[in-house]
Amino acid sequence: MGLLYGNIILLLCVSIELGYIHFFRKESIDFNDVTANINSGHILLFIFRSLGLAVYYYVWNNFSFGLTETWPEWLTWLFCIFAWDLCYYWSHRLHHHFSVLWFVHQVHHQGEHFNLSLGLRNSWYSTITSLPFFLVLALLGIPLEIFITISAIHYFIQFLNHSHLIRKIPWLDMIFITPSDHRVHHGKNDPYKDTNFGGTFVIWDKIFRTFQPEMAETPVEYGIPNPIKTTNTLVINNGYLFGRFFTPQQGRQLIKKYTASIYLTVSGCLILFGLLLCYLYKEQAMPGFEKIFLFSIIFLGTIANGGLSDGSRWALLLSFLNNIFLGTVYLILFWDVMLVEGILITLLMVHTVLLFFDYFLTQNRISHSGKIPFSSPGIK
Repeated sequence: MGLLYGNIILLLCVSIELGYIHFFRKESIDFNDVTANINSGHILLFIFRSLGLAVYYYVWNNFSFGLTETWPEWLTWLFCIFAWDLCYYWSHRLHHHFSVLWFVHQVHHQGEHFNLSLGLRNSWYSTITSLPFFLVLALLGIPLEIFITISAIHYFIQFLNHSHLIRKIPWLDMIFITPSDHRVHHGKNDPYKDTNFGGTFVIWDKIFRTFQPEMAETPVEYGIPNPIKTTNTLVINNGYLFGRFFTPQQGRQLIKKYTASIYLTVSGCLILFGLLLCYLYKEQAMPGFEKIFLFSIIFLGTIANGGLSDGSRWALLLSFLNNIFLGTVYLILFWDVMLVEGILITLLMVHTVLLFFDYFLTQNRISHSGKIPFSSPGIK
């Protein structure tokens, strides 16, 4: 339930900020980038996080030194607040230093627009590579329930630090990492590159001399050097592996055939996120087969939607097989135990029909103009 309500709150925050940027500030928004941010980790990330918590509990239950067992409970909580952030600092810093860890963490840095949706952009594998750094807390004796609560607080603060709207807050800068500090961290240009690794407290960057303030005379350039320009979820999470087979430019020439309307990719993303919320709500009560089936629909739908936004023709076939075929089978098998997910899967089917309608309209325009539209214009 915590995951359910937490994700609802995150999505609401993203929507409110984007709405304010679009309607009040009159600034353009790259909705393909926003969709990629929301779709990037999606359901596979939550599966790995569940496994990560199981590993944490196993280590705490079997190998803990019991350092905190005799402490007052308030002291254990206080210690965990700071110890967790220190573990995060070193995990974060080393993810920038070692190439095998950077392969995972660079997913978060691929985003070239700084807003709250970027706070949702994470690799499928981020839990796997960061877990070893936090197992120190399990060895020290921090109970699982305290670890989960403190983790949620820190991650929510880190999410808020991706705000596009909040500028500098001088009095907070002395204690906490602020959006200004974190904008610096996302900079690929000097003097910002590889600085400000802290999650919540700024003290670690100042102790270990990695702190860099944002400077008005040097605008932050977001993103990573030599990026693979894509909103395809599969490539976002495995781009460096794909890069072994072809360059980004060659890859785009090979797969770029049809780009879905931005309205279709955004609506598809929201429907899939709704299914994710259903999964989180019912996961513990669902039989194993239904759980695997719904997981597959969400995961494959995420890959298909990412491919559509990037112009991959295979995504059309995957959308049909997943949304129409698997969706129909799911409705037939589980019609008596689901309501909301049935409505969402039906919407996913309608979405696929509209997708193919859009595809044929696009092909008709191509046949008359002789040109292939290589990208969506986005919403301005």
